[in-house]
Amino acid sequence: MPRLFALTTSGGSKRKLASSIAFFVGTILAACGVGQIILANDSSVFALFGFGVVGVVFAIKILNNWRQGLYIFFGWLFVEDFARKHLGNNPAIFFAKDVLVVLVYLSFYVEGRNRKEKATFRPPFLIPLLIFFWLAAGQVFNFASTSVLFGFLGLKLYFLYIPLMYLGYALMDSELDLRRFFMFNAMLIFAVASLGIAQSIIGPTFLNPAVLQEDIREMNNLYRVSPITGLAAYRPSSVFVSSGRFQDFLIASWIIILGFQYVARVLHAPPTGIGVENGYGQLVIEMGVVGLLLWLVLGASLALSAWKIVKQLRGSPWFPIAFVIFWFIFLIFFPLGYTSLSFYQDFLMNAYLWILIGILYRLPSIALSAQFVAEGSEVPSRGAPQQATVPSVVATNQGV
Repeated sequence: MPRLFALTTSGGSKRKLASSIAFFVGTILAACGVGQIILANDSSVFALFGFGVVGVVFAIKILNNWRQGLYIFFGWLFVEDFARKHLGNNPAIFFAKDVLVVLVYLSFYVEGRNRKEKATFRPPFLIPLLIFFWLAAGQVFNFASTSVLFGFLGLKLYFLYIPLMYLGYALMDSELDLRRFFMFNAMLIFAVASLGIAQSIIGPTFLNPAVLQEDIREMNNLYRVSPITGLAAYRPSSVFVSSGRFQDFLIASWIIILGFQYVARVLHAPPTGIGVENGYGQLVIEMGVVGLLLWLVLGASLALSAWKIVKQLRGSPWFPIAFVIFWFIFLIFFPLGYTSLSFYQDFLMNAYLWILIGILYRLPSIALSAQFVAEGSEVPSRGAPQQATVPSVVATNQGV
């Protein structure tokens, strides 16, 4: 008996015993839950239960590796609206992406503390960003607001994804990381755009449930009507809950993907309740004139610092990518921002904006592979022969 007691109270045995008990209890609870769902004959509850199980697996994966978690997060952004459409616009699904990104931040922070050598990144626009943040934080306690909860939701909308620029900077350790990230997103963009094209041909019955939730029904059932012929054409939403979000997604996709293809050719770079009329008026309503001025200062400082990176990379294979990211930043803060803030407030565009900013500032320190350098040196330039140029900090094939 003493020997048996010693064995069961040893460190390894204790952990195994606790794991076995937890697994047994979890299995019993899961079986009870599945039984109740089957008896209720509610497929949506069963789907939510499945999402919960997958969410736990993803959470464990994210906490173990923030890089893989970042890909999980961006992949979820493309399917979240599809789940919302088919599960009655459940609020738990709407906030799932926020939980995922917070877990990614936590995993990144823990790894950063344990890592001796880490890339440092101090954004040049940090001061205007912090001033704008504290102004928005003060608006949370505006006495004219009906609830402080709306203020915190606004902070989430504007600032939750800004730390992604630090993750984007740290994610890119080599050319392979850069290629992997953009290839992953290119495949997602291709799939979502193809589904949207198919939906515009087949009609609203494709990718949409038979009965849509009332609060998203109008956003998902929009038609264009010709004033002369009276013919109507369905505005597809693809996997999203609204055609407007699909429209924003297509604008960003055209800017990024086609930009990578043609910017290099054009610029001769090496290949690689109160109504307002526009977005600036919306900012005045939300944060006052000072908020609008700080938004313009933030956008100008961000665009100018991004342009410096673009000029630094001119003549290098990274130049087209840098220019397209700069153009994306400029459009969001100025032409599109003037028209409407909905483009920036769209969680998909917001997340891509800030992670691309981090990638932009990382580009000058990403080393080229030996194959890329060799290919660049063999491309004859127009006019007199010139040597292919690469960023001065990438003379070796080792990453930073």
